Amino acid sequence: HAVKVSRNFANKSLEEDKDVYSWLINSSEKFLIKLRPYLQDFFEEIKNDYTIFLYTSGTRNYAEYNCSILKSKGAN
Repeated sequence: HAVKVSRNFANKSLEEDKDVYSWLINSSEKFLIKLRPYLQDFFEEIKNDYTIFLYTSGTRNYAEYNCSILKSKGAN
């Protein structure tokens, strides 16, 4: 899930959530990306049997950023 927010958006509970990532596009656009619950557990279960692909209708930069997040969570 991704939500566009203002660049100076601040929310302490979101900042402390280990599954929320902040992505700055430029000086005025910021997105918060929240991973689905149990995503890391899911990757652990399937990583030896399946190849994971990411599909998005977003930009290449958005896709690459999401891939970096997913790789850090165990999707290799």
